[in-house]
Amino acid sequence: MENRNKQKASLKLKFVPFLALRARIFELNNVNLNKFVEDLFRINPFIEETNTYSYEDYIFDQFSEEEDIYSFLEHQVNMLEIGEKKKTIASFIVNNLNEEGYLKIDLKEIVTHTGTCLKDVESTLKIIQTLDPPGIAARDLSECFILQLEREGSLSPKIKKIIKDYLPALSTGKLKDLSKRFGVSEEYLKKLRSRIGCLNPSPGLMFKEPKEQRKIPDLVIERDGDRFVALLNKGCRREFVISDAYRKALSALEKERKEEFEALLEKATWVMRAIEERDNLLLKIGDEIASINTDFFEGKRSFPEKISLSQLSEAHNISHSILSRLAQNKYILTPKGIFPVHFFIRRTGVSYNDEEVKARIKTLIEMEDKKNPLTDEMIASALKKDGIRMSRRTVAKYRNFLRIPHASKRKLDEG
Repeated sequence: MENRNKQKASLKLKFVPFLALRARIFELNNVNLNKFVEDLFRINPFIEETNTYSYEDYIFDQFSEEEDIYSFLEHQVNMLEIGEKKKTIASFIVNNLNEEGYLKIDLKEIVTHTGTCLKDVESTLKIIQTLDPPGIAARDLSECFILQLEREGSLSPKIKKIIKDYLPALSTGKLKDLSKRFGVSEEYLKKLRSRIGCLNPSPGLMFKEPKEQRKIPDLVIERDGDRFVALLNKGCRREFVISDAYRKALSALEKERKEEFEALLEKATWVMRAIEERDNLLLKIGDEIASINTDFFEGKRSFPEKISLSQLSEAHNISHSILSRLAQNKYILTPKGIFPVHFFIRRTGVSYNDEEVKARIKTLIEMEDKKNPLTDEMIASALKKDGIRMSRRTVAKYRNFLRIPHASKRKLDEG
C-alpha cells in the first residue's frame, strides 16, 4: 500500500510540470511555436527533426507583411480578365478609396488622371463594386447598402429609390409615409430596415487591424464541396520525432547519467503530447467557426456568426480557460481574408455580436438628422427595438471605439 501511494504522489508531481508546459505551448502561435521547437533541437538530444510540411509554405510568404484593403483588392483586380486599360482604371480607383472603402473623388477626375473616357471609368467602377468585401467602392452610404443587398438578390428601382433618397426616414421608422408614397407595405419596409441594420456601413474597415510584424495563420478555412472546413496550417512548422537511437542508448548509461537523460526523454514526450493536444483543440475551434459561417465566407453576410467558447467547452468537455488561451494571439485564413481567431469569438456574458453592434451604431449615426443628432440614449433605444439591450454608457463606449464624437459635437448649426 505504501509503494502504491508513493507512485501516486510521484505521478501527481510529474503531472503539475506537464500542465505548466502545456499551458505555455497552448499560448504559442505558429511563429513562436516554431522558435520553441528550434530551441529544443539545441538542448534536447531526443528531439529529432523530420521533414517540414511544404505544400502550404505559400501562406507564410503571402502574409509575411500586413494585408490591408488595398492589397486585398489589387489581388482581386489582377485576377480579373479585363484589358490593360481597365486594369489601369481599376488600380487608380482602388488606390483612391478612403479607409472606410468609399470612392469620394469625382469620376471625371479619374478620366483626367487615366487618360480614358467616362464610359470606361463607369463600367470599371461597376466591376470593382462586385469585388469583396460587399459594398466596396460605393460613393455614399446608400449606394454601399444597395450594393450589399444586391449580393442577396436583385432590387426593384422603387426599393433602390427608397434607400437612395429616403434612408433617414426609413431609419427613423417613418414607414407609414413611405408606404403611402411608394405603394409598399409597412411590413416589407420593416424587414428592409432590419436587413439594412445588419449591413456594414464601412466595408474597408474590416481590414483595419493592429499592425503585426507577421500574420501567419494557425488555421485555414477552405471550401469543400458545398461547405467550408477547417485545416491546420503546418507550413514552416519544425516537425520532430523522438530519437530511437538515443532511446536505445539509455540502457548503456550509468545510473546518474541515465536519470538525467530519462528526464530529457520525458520532457520531449511531454512536448510532443502538448503540441498534439494544442493542434487538435485548435482544430475544434476552427471546425466550429467554419460550420456556422457559410454565409459570411460566401459574401452573403457582412459580419461573421460568433462562436461561444462556453458552449464549445461544454460540448467537448474542455476547460473554457484552455480554449480561451488557445484562441489568443492566433490568426485564421479564410476566403474573406486573414483575421485574428478572436474576431470569430463572442465575449463572455455578451449576447450580441460586437461587430454588428458597431456597424449598427455607425449606420444610425450616418443616417441621423445632423441638425438633431442622436444621443447615446436614443441610440440605445433604437438598438433595443432590434433586440439589442445595452445601456447608454455601453453605447458611448462603442461610439468612442469608433472614434465618433458626442452628439453635441456632431450637431450642425441652423443655416
